[in-house]
Amino acid sequence: MGLVGISRGTRAGRGISKKTPATRQSILLAAARVFAARGYEAATIRDIASAVDLLPGSLYHHFASKDALIEELYRAGIDHIIKAVQEAVEGVDDPWERLEAVCRTHIETIADGGLLASVLSKDLPAAPPELVEKLVAERDRYDKVFAAFISDLGKFTPLEARLLRLQILGSLNWATRWFRVGGRLKASDVAHAFVRNLRGVGDNLKPHVEKRARVKARDSSR
Repeated sequence: MGLVGISRGTRAGRGISKKTPATRQSILLAAARVFAARGYEAATIRDIASAVDLLPGSLYHHFASKDALIEELYRAGIDHIIKAVQEAVEGVDDPWERLEAVCRTHIETIADGGLLASVLSKDLPAAPPELVEKLVAERDRYDKVFAAFISDLGKFTPLEARLLRLQILGSLNWATRWFRVGGRLKASDVAHAFVRNLRGVGDNLKPHVEKRARVKARDSSR
């Protein structure tokens, strides 16, 4: 189930009949807002039910628990961002251009003030280990998709690829702290500069790495 089309400023439950299928979607949106505002640990089912003008008992008809709510939020969010980045790279052959498209889409998706910005860009909640394990598994689905774009750039050891993925994703997620939709910088500007700098560092390091390798080979031959 996705939450595509629900954006910043939409009030969960407004104009939605309690008897329509949209109620489940409005509950998820309300949960995302409440979790973002109060934190997962402090938020209650009553808070979420109140946000959509439901009684707590009526909310339980749709979701068995608060854990079930955040698990579906993560699943919907990951489905959404995976679909978005896959669509962004369609027809793009150059691996660096593909990474730039992915970075742009990642920023656009989590910085729009909606579901991903309010839930997925935050640290995992202090929840029971079995729930955290499920949320990590959802995040891992996107990590695997992202890792494929890293591997397209060249040959890396598993550790190098993992560290590079963590570095890039960490930088992209941090962008939610300073990037503003509609501001002077566009997501495409940030992604272009980010990938250009990343690529430039690699290109600048290459001659030094090759020089050290030649020196090491010469010394070992003595």
